[in-house]
Amino acid sequence: MLAVLQHPPPELQHDALNHLPPEIVSEIFIQFLPLYPEAPPLSGSLSPLLLGQICRRWREIALSTPKLWRAIQFELEYGDFEKQDMHAELLDAWLSRSGHCPLALSLTGFVGSNFFRSALLYCRRWEHVEICIPFENLHLIQHLEMPLLQELRIGPRDYPSQTFDNGFVALELFDRAPQLKGLSLTRYFLEAAMHFPWAQLTHLDGECIYVAECMAILSEAPQLVECAFAICSSDDPQTSIPPLPVHHQLQFFTLHIDGSFDPDVRLSIILDSVTMPALRTLQIHGPNITLESLVAFISRSQCTLDELRIAKGEIEHSVYRDALPSVRTITVEKSEDD
Repeated sequence: MLAVLQHPPPELQHDALNHLPPEIVSEIFIQFLPLYPEAPPLSGSLSPLLLGQICRRWREIALSTPKLWRAIQFELEYGDFEKQDMHAELLDAWLSRSGHCPLALSLTGFVGSNFFRSALLYCRRWEHVEICIPFENLHLIQHLEMPLLQELRIGPRDYPSQTFDNGFVALELFDRAPQLKGLSLTRYFLEAAMHFPWAQLTHLDGECIYVAECMAILSEAPQLVECAFAICSSDDPQTSIPPLPVHHQLQFFTLHIDGSFDPDVRLSIILDSVTMPALRTLQIHGPNITLESLVAFISRSQCTLDELRIAKGEIEHSVYRDALPSVRTITVEKSEDD
Protein backbone atom coordinates (compact mmCIF):
# COMPACT_ATOMS: atom_id res chain seq x y z
CA MET A 1 0.00 0.00 0.00
CA LEU A 2 2.81 2.42 0.84
CA ALA A 3 4.37 1.88 -2.58
CA VAL A 4 1.02 2.49 -4.24
CA LEU A 5 0.55 5.75 -2.38
CA GLN A 6 4.04 6.93 -3.25
CA HIS A 7 4.10 5.85 -6.90
CA PRO A 8 0.55 4.98 -7.99
CA PRO A 9 0.26 3.42 -11.45
CA PRO A 10 -1.84 5.66 -13.71
CA GLU A 11 -4.52 3.04 -14.23
CA LEU A 12 -4.88 2.54 -10.47
CA GLN A 13 -4.92 6.24 -9.68
CA HIS A 14 -7.53 7.18 -12.28
CA ASP A 15 -9.66 4.06 -12.45
CA ALA A 16 -9.65 2.34 -9.07
CA LEU A 17 -9.04 4.91 -6.33
CA ASN A 18 -10.95 7.67 -8.08
CA HIS A 19 -14.05 5.49 -8.10
CA LEU A 20 -13.89 4.85 -4.35
CA PRO A 21 -16.04 7.02 -2.08
CA PRO A 22 -14.05 9.83 -0.42
CA GLU A 23 -14.60 8.38 3.05
CA ILE A 24 -12.97 5.09 1.97
CA VAL A 25 -9.99 6.89 0.46
CA SER A 26 -9.75 8.97 3.62
CA GLU A 27 -9.55 5.83 5.77
CA ILE A 28 -6.84 4.41 3.50
CA PHE A 29 -4.87 7.60 3.98
CA ILE A 30 -5.18 7.33 7.77
CA GLN A 31 -3.81 3.78 7.66
CA PHE A 32 -0.90 5.09 5.61
CA LEU A 33 0.42 7.11 8.59
CA PRO A 34 2.16 5.87 11.77
CA LEU A 35 -0.24 4.74 14.47
CA TYR A 36 -1.48 7.64 16.60
CA PRO A 37 -0.15 9.16 18.85
CA GLU A 38 3.14 8.66 16.99
CA ALA A 39 3.66 11.66 14.75
CA PRO A 40 4.50 11.31 11.06
CA PRO A 41 7.57 13.08 9.65
CA LEU A 42 7.11 16.57 8.31
CA SER A 43 8.32 15.48 4.88
CA GLY A 44 9.14 12.33 2.99
CA SER A 45 7.32 9.11 2.24
CA LEU A 46 5.33 8.94 5.49
CA SER A 47 4.25 12.58 5.63
CA PRO A 48 0.60 13.46 4.96
CA LEU A 49 1.94 16.31 2.85
CA LEU A 50 2.92 13.67 0.29
CA LEU A 51 -0.74 12.78 -0.21
CA GLY A 52 -1.44 16.27 -1.45
CA GLN A 53 1.19 15.96 -4.16
CA ILE A 54 -0.29 13.01 -6.05
CA CYS A 55 -3.36 14.54 -7.68
CA ARG A 56 -6.01 17.17 -7.03
CA ARG A 57 -8.60 14.71 -5.67
CA TRP A 58 -6.13 13.18 -3.24
CA ARG A 59 -5.17 16.65 -2.06
CA GLU A 60 -8.79 17.62 -1.48
CA ILE A 61 -9.45 14.43 0.48
CA ALA A 62 -6.25 14.76 2.51
CA LEU A 63 -6.97 18.37 3.47
CA SER A 64 -10.49 17.43 4.57
CA THR A 65 -9.39 14.44 6.71
CA PRO A 66 -8.68 15.84 10.22
CA LYS A 67 -7.09 12.65 11.55
CA LEU A 68 -4.21 13.04 9.11
CA TRP A 69 -3.18 16.24 10.88
CA ARG A 70 -3.69 15.36 14.55
CA ALA A 71 -0.02 14.60 15.33
CA ILE A 72 3.13 16.61 14.64
CA GLN A 73 6.74 16.67 15.82
CA PHE A 74 9.48 19.29 15.69
CA GLU A 75 13.09 19.14 16.86
CA LEU A 76 14.19 22.72 16.52
CA GLU A 77 17.73 24.00 16.09
CA TYR A 78 19.32 26.75 18.13
CA GLY A 79 19.61 30.30 16.84
CA ASP A 80 17.70 30.07 13.56
CA PHE A 81 14.77 32.30 14.52
CA GLU A 82 13.73 32.96 10.92
CA LYS A 83 13.39 29.22 10.43
CA GLN A 84 11.42 28.98 13.68
CA ASP A 85 8.94 31.50 12.28
CA MET A 86 8.55 29.29 9.20
CA HIS A 87 8.05 26.27 11.45
CA ALA A 88 5.40 28.19 13.39
CA GLU A 89 3.52 28.83 10.15
CA LEU A 90 3.74 25.14 9.26
CA LEU A 91 2.56 24.16 12.74
CA ASP A 92 -0.46 26.43 12.49
CA ALA A 93 -1.32 25.30 8.95
CA TRP A 94 -0.95 21.63 9.96
CA LEU A 95 -3.02 21.77 13.14
CA SER A 96 -5.68 24.02 11.59
CA ARG A 97 -6.57 21.05 9.39
CA SER A 98 -7.08 18.74 12.39
CA GLY A 99 -10.67 19.81 12.99
CA HIS A 100 -11.74 18.95 16.53
CA CYS A 101 -9.40 15.96 16.92
CA PRO A 102 -7.34 15.49 20.09
CA LEU A 103 -3.70 16.27 19.33
CA ALA A 104 -0.29 14.68 19.83
CA LEU A 105 2.68 17.07 19.79
CA SER A 106 6.41 16.64 20.27
CA LEU A 107 8.28 19.94 20.52
CA THR A 108 11.93 19.47 21.44
CA GLY A 109 15.31 21.01 20.81
CA PHE A 110 15.47 24.80 21.12
CA VAL A 111 11.83 25.82 21.21
CA GLY A 112 11.50 29.60 21.05
CA SER A 113 8.75 31.51 22.83
CA ASN A 114 6.99 32.65 19.64
CA PHE A 115 6.91 29.13 18.25
CA PHE A 116 5.65 27.78 21.57
CA ARG A 117 2.89 30.38 21.71
CA SER A 118 1.69 29.09 18.33
CA ALA A 119 1.38 25.60 19.81
CA LEU A 120 -0.44 26.93 22.89
CA LEU A 121 -3.27 28.18 20.67
CA TYR A 122 -4.32 24.53 20.40
CA CYS A 123 -3.72 23.49 24.03
CA ARG A 124 -7.39 22.72 24.71
CA ARG A 125 -6.99 19.76 22.34
CA TRP A 126 -3.60 18.53 23.57
CA GLU A 127 -3.80 14.81 24.42
CA HIS A 128 -0.25 13.37 24.19
CA VAL A 129 2.48 15.99 24.51
CA GLU A 130 6.28 16.17 24.76
CA ILE A 131 7.80 19.60 25.31
CA CYS A 132 11.28 20.87 26.08
CA ILE A 133 11.44 24.64 26.52
CA PRO A 134 13.59 27.13 28.46
CA PHE A 135 12.58 27.47 32.10
CA GLU A 136 11.84 31.15 31.53
CA ASN A 137 8.99 30.16 29.17
CA LEU A 138 7.31 27.63 31.46
CA HIS A 139 5.11 30.37 32.89
CA LEU A 140 3.29 30.45 29.54
CA ILE A 141 1.69 27.11 30.46
CA GLN A 142 0.35 28.20 33.84
CA HIS A 143 -3.40 27.94 34.43
CA LEU A 144 -4.29 27.04 30.84
CA GLU A 145 -7.31 24.81 30.24
CA MET A 146 -6.22 21.42 28.88
CA PRO A 147 -9.29 19.21 29.25
CA LEU A 148 -8.04 16.39 26.99
CA LEU A 149 -4.42 16.06 28.11
CA GLN A 150 -3.63 12.48 29.20
CA GLU A 151 0.12 11.95 28.78
CA LEU A 152 2.91 14.47 29.21
CA ARG A 153 6.69 14.33 28.87
CA ILE A 154 8.25 17.58 29.99
CA GLY A 155 11.55 19.04 31.01
CA PRO A 156 12.93 22.55 30.90
CA ARG A 157 16.03 23.00 28.79
CA ASP A 158 17.86 24.63 31.69
CA TYR A 159 17.63 25.44 35.38
CA PRO A 160 16.01 28.71 36.53
CA SER A 161 18.46 31.60 36.60
CA GLN A 162 17.12 33.02 39.87
CA THR A 163 17.62 31.47 43.30
CA PHE A 164 14.81 30.09 45.45
CA ASP A 165 14.92 32.82 48.07
CA ASN A 166 13.46 36.33 48.10
CA GLY A 167 9.91 35.10 47.77
CA PHE A 168 10.44 32.67 44.89
CA VAL A 169 7.12 30.98 44.06
CA ALA A 170 7.04 27.60 42.33
CA LEU A 171 5.16 27.36 39.05
CA GLU A 172 1.83 25.55 39.21
CA LEU A 173 1.76 23.59 35.97
CA PHE A 174 -1.08 21.65 34.32
CA ASP A 175 -3.40 22.29 37.26
CA ARG A 176 -6.30 22.52 34.80
CA ALA A 177 -5.66 19.21 33.05
CA PRO A 178 -8.11 16.87 34.84
CA GLN A 179 -7.43 13.88 32.55
CA LEU A 180 -3.64 13.95 33.00
CA LYS A 181 -2.59 10.52 34.30
CA GLY A 182 0.89 9.89 32.86
CA LEU A 183 3.87 12.17 33.48
CA SER A 184 7.54 11.83 32.48
CA LEU A 185 10.05 14.27 33.93
CA THR A 186 13.31 14.80 32.08
CA ARG A 187 16.54 16.45 33.21
CA TYR A 188 16.51 19.91 34.78
CA PHE A 189 13.31 19.21 36.68
CA LEU A 190 13.33 20.85 40.12
CA GLU A 191 10.53 20.00 42.50
CA ALA A 192 11.09 23.29 44.34
CA ALA A 193 10.43 25.22 41.14
CA MET A 194 7.69 23.20 39.42
CA HIS A 195 4.56 21.72 40.91
CA PHE A 196 2.35 19.28 39.02
CA PRO A 197 -1.05 17.76 39.91
CA TRP A 198 0.63 14.79 41.61
CA ALA A 199 -2.54 13.55 43.33
CA GLN A 200 -4.24 12.54 40.07
CA LEU A 201 -1.30 10.75 38.42
CA THR A 202 -1.27 6.98 37.89
CA HIS A 203 1.97 6.69 35.89
CA LEU A 204 5.18 8.58 36.63
CA ASP A 205 8.72 8.41 35.25
CA GLY A 206 11.40 10.72 36.62
CA GLU A 207 14.95 11.18 35.31
CA CYS A 208 17.70 12.71 37.44
CA ILE A 209 15.61 13.09 40.59
CA TYR A 210 17.06 13.90 44.01
CA VAL A 211 16.09 11.67 46.93
CA ALA A 212 14.30 14.54 48.66
CA GLU A 213 12.35 15.27 45.47
CA CYS A 214 11.44 11.61 45.11
CA MET A 215 10.09 11.51 48.65
CA ALA A 216 8.15 14.75 48.21
CA ILE A 217 6.54 13.47 45.02
CA LEU A 218 5.63 10.09 46.51
CA SER A 219 4.04 11.81 49.49
CA GLU A 220 1.68 13.71 47.16
CA ALA A 221 0.91 10.98 44.60
CA PRO A 222 -1.23 8.31 46.29
CA GLN A 223 -2.89 7.08 43.08
CA LEU A 224 0.27 5.86 41.35
CA VAL A 225 0.04 2.44 39.73
CA GLU A 226 3.40 2.49 37.94
CA CYS A 227 6.41 4.57 38.96
CA ALA A 228 10.09 4.74 37.98
CA PHE A 229 12.82 7.01 39.34
CA ALA A 230 16.43 7.49 38.29
CA ILE A 231 17.99 9.06 41.37
CA CYS A 232 20.98 11.35 40.90
CA SER A 233 21.83 12.34 44.48
CA SER A 234 20.91 11.55 48.08
CA ASP A 235 20.71 13.84 51.07
CA ASP A 236 23.03 14.32 53.99
CA PRO A 237 23.55 10.98 55.77
CA GLN A 238 22.23 12.52 58.98
CA THR A 239 18.95 13.54 57.37
CA SER A 240 15.99 11.66 58.83
CA ILE A 241 13.08 11.07 56.46
CA PRO A 242 9.71 10.23 58.02
CA PRO A 243 7.63 7.34 56.66
CA LEU A 244 5.41 8.20 53.73
CA PRO A 245 1.70 7.43 53.36
CA VAL A 246 0.98 3.87 52.23
CA HIS A 247 0.73 3.52 48.44
CA HIS A 248 -2.21 1.15 48.08
CA GLN A 249 -2.37 1.29 44.25
CA LEU A 250 1.29 1.01 43.27
CA GLN A 251 1.99 -2.24 41.38
CA PHE A 252 5.20 -1.53 39.42
CA PHE A 253 8.11 0.32 41.02
CA THR A 254 11.57 0.95 39.54
CA LEU A 255 14.38 2.53 41.53
CA HIS A 256 17.68 3.06 39.72
CA ILE A 257 20.43 5.65 39.76
CA ASP A 258 21.51 8.29 37.31
CA GLY A 259 25.19 7.42 37.49
CA SER A 260 26.32 10.58 35.74
CA PHE A 261 25.97 12.40 39.07
CA ASP A 262 26.50 10.43 42.28
CA PRO A 263 27.11 6.70 41.72
CA ASP A 264 27.05 6.13 45.49
CA VAL A 265 23.55 7.53 46.05
CA ARG A 266 21.79 5.67 48.87
CA LEU A 267 18.53 4.26 47.52
CA SER A 268 17.84 2.41 50.77
CA ILE A 269 16.67 5.74 52.20
CA ILE A 270 13.64 5.53 49.93
CA LEU A 271 12.80 1.87 50.53
CA ASP A 272 13.03 2.45 54.29
CA SER A 273 10.24 5.03 54.09
CA VAL A 274 7.68 3.50 51.72
CA THR A 275 5.03 0.78 52.00
CA MET A 276 3.42 -0.73 48.90
CA PRO A 277 1.01 -3.60 49.65
CA ALA A 278 -0.17 -3.98 46.03
CA LEU A 279 3.33 -4.16 44.54
CA ARG A 280 3.83 -6.89 41.93
CA THR A 281 7.10 -5.94 40.20
CA LEU A 282 10.14 -4.27 41.76
CA GLN A 283 13.28 -3.28 39.84
CA ILE A 284 16.24 -1.89 41.79
CA HIS A 285 19.91 -1.00 41.41
CA GLY A 286 21.66 -3.60 43.54
CA PRO A 287 24.79 -1.79 44.79
CA ASN A 288 22.76 1.10 46.22
CA ILE A 289 20.22 -0.85 48.27
CA THR A 290 21.11 -3.05 51.22
CA LEU A 291 19.65 -6.51 51.56
CA GLU A 292 18.36 -5.54 55.01
CA SER A 293 16.37 -2.61 53.59
CA LEU A 294 14.97 -4.76 50.81
CA VAL A 295 13.84 -7.52 53.17
CA ALA A 296 12.31 -5.02 55.59
CA PHE A 297 10.46 -3.23 52.78
CA ILE A 298 8.88 -6.40 51.39
CA SER A 299 7.98 -7.64 54.87
CA ARG A 300 6.46 -4.30 55.87
CA SER A 301 4.49 -4.02 52.62
CA GLN A 302 3.17 -7.61 52.87
CA CYS A 303 2.95 -7.61 49.10
CA THR A 304 2.71 -10.62 46.79
CA LEU A 305 5.74 -9.83 44.68
CA ASP A 306 5.71 -11.59 41.31
CA GLU A 307 9.09 -10.32 40.13
CA LEU A 308 12.19 -8.80 41.69
CA ARG A 309 14.84 -7.64 39.22
CA ILE A 310 18.19 -6.47 40.56
CA ALA A 311 20.54 -4.59 38.22
CA LYS A 312 24.31 -4.88 38.76
CA GLY A 313 23.75 -7.25 41.65
CA GLU A 314 26.74 -7.77 43.93
CA ILE A 315 25.04 -10.46 46.02
CA GLU A 316 24.55 -14.00 44.77
CA HIS A 317 21.12 -15.07 43.59
CA SER A 318 20.95 -17.77 46.25
CA VAL A 319 21.31 -15.17 49.02
CA TYR A 320 18.35 -13.19 47.69
CA ARG A 321 16.35 -16.39 47.28
CA ASP A 322 17.01 -17.51 50.86
CA ALA A 323 16.17 -14.08 52.26
CA LEU A 324 13.03 -13.59 50.15
CA PRO A 325 11.30 -16.97 49.78
CA SER A 326 7.89 -15.40 49.04
CA VAL A 327 9.05 -13.65 45.85
CA ARG A 328 8.07 -15.74 42.85
CA THR A 329 10.80 -14.70 40.41
CA ILE A 330 14.16 -13.15 41.28
CA THR A 331 16.55 -12.04 38.54
CA VAL A 332 20.04 -10.81 39.38
CA GLU A 333 21.77 -9.01 36.51
CA LYS A 334 25.50 -8.95 37.17
CA SER A 335 27.71 -5.99 36.35
CA GLU A 336 29.44 -6.12 32.96
CA ASP A 337 32.77 -6.06 34.81
CA ASP A 338 32.00 -9.34 36.58
